[in-house]
Amino acid sequence: MSLSSALDTAKSSLMAAQTQTAVLSRNIANVNTVGATRKYAEAVTGNGGQVLIKSITQSSNTVLYRNMLDANSAVGRGNVIANGLNRINETIGDTALGRSPAALISKLGDALNTLAASPNNYELARTAATAANDVVVALNEASDTVQTIRRDADDELVIAAEEMTKLLAEIESLNRRVVTGTYAGTDVTDLNDQRDQAVVELSSYVGLTVQKRGQNDLVLYTDSGVTLFEGTARAVEYSGSGSIGAVITEGAAFRIDGVEVTGSNAVMPLKSGSVAGLVALRDETTVTYQTQLDEIARGLIETFKETSAAGAITQGIFTASGYTNTASVSVGTFAAGSLTTADVLTFDFLQGDTTYRATVSFTSGVPATAAAYQALLQTAVDTATPIGGG
Repeated sequence: MSLSSALDTAKSSLMAAQTQTAVLSRNIANVNTVGATRKYAEAVTGNGGQVLIKSITQSSNTVLYRNMLDANSAVGRGNVIANGLNRINETIGDTALGRSPAALISKLGDALNTLAASPNNYELARTAATAANDVVVALNEASDTVQTIRRDADDELVIAAEEMTKLLAEIESLNRRVVTGTYAGTDVTDLNDQRDQAVVELSSYVGLTVQKRGQNDLVLYTDSGVTLFEGTARAVEYSGSGSIGAVITEGAAFRIDGVEVTGSNAVMPLKSGSVAGLVALRDETTVTYQTQLDEIARGLIETFKETSAAGAITQGIFTASGYTNTASVSVGTFAAGSLTTADVLTFDFLQGDTTYRATVSFTSGVPATAAAYQALLQTAVDTATPIGGG
């Protein structure tokens, strides 16, 4: 070997070692970087014994990567549904506190049973009416919560479409640089990492099928087969449902590349990802709970209405319009010695649609204590007579 050949070999070895050291430094620097893979400088022996770096490669496991994408999509779907269910659970709360619709209906039943034993007792009637009102309030609040969850899910779908569009634009830019760099034989491993990380983020929104073609060109499909990216990013469209309410059980469809991927008309519906989860929450989970609430309300209406032998229907407490109760009546402050047997106390109160008049007479004796005075008032309420209808 000539002196010049030996010098060239030594130089090539030093350059190869320098490149390997640089790659090692990159690996150390990226040890905490999300999505970064380990890089390798592949050295080969060239003509004359020279050491050359053939290429920079990276560690990869295709099966593991695809499994991670699938898991990420499944978690994305599960999380949004779980969050929605947690909010629905707030309408029930701790069953021990008795604020769920079922617990309040049970309280109403107890109040009605107590009232049945003393039907003329105004306080018991007011307690039953209050219990009925509590049921109505709970059902209305639960229904409002359900519709709020549905609207929030719809708003999140709009955000998801925007974020997916941004990620696809990023993937398109990175993919172009990867393909160009691969064709030119330059190191594209860092670009590969960035592109793969963008794909991972995208998989949280929709389930993905990933394919790679020549020159490291990437192609993406949804888990239902709709093209997301092939050379260029495909359009992701969702502008919101507009009006969502208890009678509207299905919101607007989410579109990818012009194809509906959610809703009853979708022939290629998404299977996983947060988009699929949000649609399931908006159009299935919450709708089912709303149906249950509606059925409770219907059952109460049917139970409390009365039908005469002639077929006439009398409104019940859950359908009577303007059903109110007088909360309190001012009858003065008791003071011993201030009443005489000639005094008469009269007051009116409202129960449902009927106004009652109560009369307290002291001809049989003047009460000596506040408790005795209260007992006379209660007797007057119990024996009050209707004076008109609402």
